[in-house]
Amino acid sequence: MHNDGLQNEIDIVNVLDGKMVKELPLFWQKRMKQLDWTILDDAKIEAYKCYHDQKSDISIRVGIKKWNISIKSGHYVSVHMERISTFTGFLRSLGISEELITTLKLFHYGDGTIDGTGVDRKPSSFLKEEMSERIKEFNEAVNKRNILSKIILRFICCGTPIQRSYVTHIYWGTKDYGEMINVKTLIDYYCNAYYLDSTSIHFGPFIYNPAYRGLKNFDSSKVSRYYINIKWPSINRDIKDAKDWFFRNRDKNK
Repeated sequence: MHNDGLQNEIDIVNVLDGKMVKELPLFWQKRMKQLDWTILDDAKIEAYKCYHDQKSDISIRVGIKKWNISIKSGHYVSVHMERISTFTGFLRSLGISEELITTLKLFHYGDGTIDGTGVDRKPSSFLKEEMSERIKEFNEAVNKRNILSKIILRFICCGTPIQRSYVTHIYWGTKDYGEMINVKTLIDYYCNAYYLDSTSIHFGPFIYNPAYRGLKNFDSSKVSRYYINIKWPSINRDIKDAKDWFFRNRDKNK
């Protein structure tokens, strides 16, 4: 799938904005009913792009009801970036110990320091082997249900406090086809029915990377070396699996 994110979002807005539900392609009529099954066929839709620094990419409004949608396309997508200093502060607020935060910093910089002042920077493949026990302990702590749910909310829904946004749904795809899911359903699935056995630092399915480590031609002036970059490699499969899990559980409880 071609990943031209901004144009993809604009294309989706153009499909929806100013139309009645019944005027949409059948695929999008179904997506609107997924947002709210009580929406009438002659209801008028307003759709627009959100500010660039918000987690939501587009907003859809029908009457007084509004949904904020995060649009994703492509594979192994980046979903969150922030300074490692603010992210570790957030982890502390969740009760993650200083020892585990040190593990994260050592992995992030990969130079034997917790502030990026080292000289010999190592690749993630080496660090995952060298720090395997420490990474395992870190993963066990952050993937506990009550902690994981708050971390995922930050990654895909709320962002940092300065972003002041709230995503209600994730949509993966283009104007012609895709998968959509309510964020609450997705987080419930990750916290109750998902397991990932990985040597990487991860939060559910979300893989941790430094935005820049500079193994070759290192540039100490790059601000991105102080940023984290969270990747979501299994987005399409996870949305499908989470929807299947939701419907199975709903049918069980009937």
